[in-house]
Amino acid sequence: MKLSLDNREIFLQAIKDLEAQIGRTIVFAYLQGSQNYDLETPASDMDGKAFCLPSLDDLYDGSFLSKTFDYPCGQITVHDVRMLPDLLEKMNPTYLESFFSYEQFFFKDDMKPFLSPETFNNLFQARKPILLRSILGTFRTKVGEMHHPSTIRVPVIEKYGYDIKSASHALRLAHLFFCIINEPYGDPYSLYQKALRLSGEAKDVILGVKLGQYKEETITPWLKRADAFLSTQVDLFAKEKATSSFISKRMKEAALPMIAEDFRLRLSQSKPE
Repeated sequence: MKLSLDNREIFLQAIKDLEAQIGRTIVFAYLQGSQNYDLETPASDMDGKAFCLPSLDDLYDGSFLSKTFDYPCGQITVHDVRMLPDLLEKMNPTYLESFFSYEQFFFKDDMKPFLSPETFNNLFQARKPILLRSILGTFRTKVGEMHHPSTIRVPVIEKYGYDIKSASHALRLAHLFFCIINEPYGDPYSLYQKALRLSGEAKDVILGVKLGQYKEETITPWLKRADAFLSTQVDLFAKEKATSSFISKRMKEAALPMIAEDFRLRLSQSKPE
């Protein structure tokens, strides 16, 4: 669900503070995580992703900023905007979420065409086999993290016997995969959005796992069956050829004017009175 006005201001202020910290102009940011799946609880963080224009040094060195920053309400990962096409074309669900987030912040209108329903549909139709493989890979990562997560999750494992957050993510990804496979027709954007926003029994079960209401011996068979099904489907779709989308070319065309405008603005602000 959308953030409250107060939390929205906190998130926006964190973006502004990061912009000053990194010395680069942020052109797009979005809220990422449980709020977008309608799985948030009072304890949920407000994590996000942001994309910035490169600095002159970045262009000279051929470097790309990519770094995660902590703030009081979560973490925000900042990437150079030139990385966006590759991140989207890899079809990682974390970055595809940028199309559907309840909270999207376009600080440059030039970014809007890249996060439109039309762009998503193009990506989906061109790279569906890669999407399914990416979901399976992320699913398996989350299953593995049920017992080998970061040290901050150790108390959770000691309490429940497994990391309930990782397990809930794995089940959510399996649900997303099932929805994509079971509804092969229709508008991809609407299908993906419906699958991302959990409701009904699926929401009740996945939220229950997240809250520690299920024992590991109950959900382990679910995850094993899900892995077998996902693997079979990925193998079937591997026969379909994935193609490149238009997004890389368009991003390059849009990035140059944004970068040039940003440099002109910074130079004008740096001139002595």
